[in-house]
Amino acid sequence: IYWQKQQLQQLHLKSTTSTTSTTSTTIDQIVHLDNIHIDSEITSSQQQPVMVLLHGHSMSAAFFYRNFDHYTSMGFKVYAPDLLGWARSSRPEFVSGQPDDSVQFFVDSFAQWVDELNLDNIFLVGHSLGSYVAYEYACNYPSKVKHLTLITPAAITRHVSWYRAFYFSLTPQRIARRLGLFGLILFFFKYPNTMEPYVRHNIRDYTWLLSAQNGYGSGDFAFSNMIQWTSPWEAQCRSPLLEKVKPLPMPVCLVGAAQDSLVSLDMVVQLFEAFAQIGNRCSLYSMNSDHCPHFEDAQTFASIMETEIRRCAPWIGKVF
Repeated sequence: IYWQKQQLQQLHLKSTTSTTSTTSTTIDQIVHLDNIHIDSEITSSQQQPVMVLLHGHSMSAAFFYRNFDHYTSMGFKVYAPDLLGWARSSRPEFVSGQPDDSVQFFVDSFAQWVDELNLDNIFLVGHSLGSYVAYEYACNYPSKVKHLTLITPAAITRHVSWYRAFYFSLTPQRIARRLGLFGLILFFFKYPNTMEPYVRHNIRDYTWLLSAQNGYGSGDFAFSNMIQWTSPWEAQCRSPLLEKVKPLPMPVCLVGAAQDSLVSLDMVVQLFEAFAQIGNRCSLYSMNSDHCPHFEDAQTFASIMETEIRRCAPWIGKVF
């Protein structure tokens, strides 16, 4: 366990620092809340306004390391927390069986984190699961959010393929915790050396060690609770985004990915149309990438964000 903690610390430092960084450096800050803590990456610059980045399932704040420079160059101070139950944040055991409890598991702790840091007028960016959390937070605390960006958001439709349902129900973290070396082999099979962005700066090794930590099911169990099996071969999302769409006062930006194997571009288009139909100020962008466009093609994603920020917030200062 001591070796694992030392390895996590070393890999954390490597994976959250880009060797090409010229603009920003980040500091690691642990924010203590009621009986839990949220580990956070914060750019040391004192620039305003504030941008907050929320990572996806099985990931961490480190998956935004390729984006920090771009956002600080736009004039933002950037915060990237590890969501509750993931990465280096607290991992309280999740035991409830209600889908709303899954949502509140993430949203309530994030709201406490925002209040503890006294953040306001947030440019909120979420990826996958982080998009779901970001949307729920924007619905519950609209006065706190200035702009909302959802990157390949998870759980758009009620339908879930049996393969994905099995993956999220079994959870990669459970496999990592219980299968040892065999779990490591499966993990490296899923993320081979040819997937260059996932190998660079030790991101793959860091993610494996985070997934393999001892303990109870936490963030992974909270998310799997949102999957309901209706038969041995059929499953559904218990609380899809398309059934939760509502008017929002802030602009909403959707980013889909043409090669996404998890959230199809068609699903993102459906969500965009649902937002637009009820009068939300909404924009849609598409990238030729898989599920993590901000990570796989950071430069193209930065161009999209530059366009979006200029469109919605031209008052922000220098754009890189």
